[in-house]
Parts: sequence; C-alpha cells; structure tokens
Amino acid sequence: MASTFEIHQDRCNGCETCVPVANGEIAINSNVKAYFTSTGEAIATLGTEVADYVLTAISVCPEQCIEETG
Repeated sequence: MASTFEIHQDRCNGCETCVPVANGEIAINSNVKAYFTSTGEAIATLGTEVADYVLTAISVCPEQCIEETG
C-alpha cells in the first residue's frame, strides 16, 4: 500500500538530518530545502518498501516539516 508524504519547505531549515536516514528518498535542493528525489517535489506517494525510511526521517526532523498526508 502506498503512502503520501509532504515536506513543508517553509519550515525546512536545510539541516539535512532527514537525508541520511531516508535512504536516498530525500535530498536538499539548491534553495537548501528538502525534497523527494523520486518526484523532485515536496510531495510524493511512496510504496511501503521506502515509506519506512521516510517515517524514520519524520521522527528525526527537528523542524517537524515532513508529514504523512495519506
């Protein structure tokens, strides 16, 4: 089953805490904001095989800017 996630870039401080635990699913762009590598955007629908990595990223984000939306 797929899950949808959103990165609220207005709250992202670019600290990169999420990047190492997201297993390549999240990166930091040239504006120093996190984004999903699969879409190049702040919103992505991901399968269960990678959703667990993003859930871990949610737990380590100091700004709480990553959210599971569906």
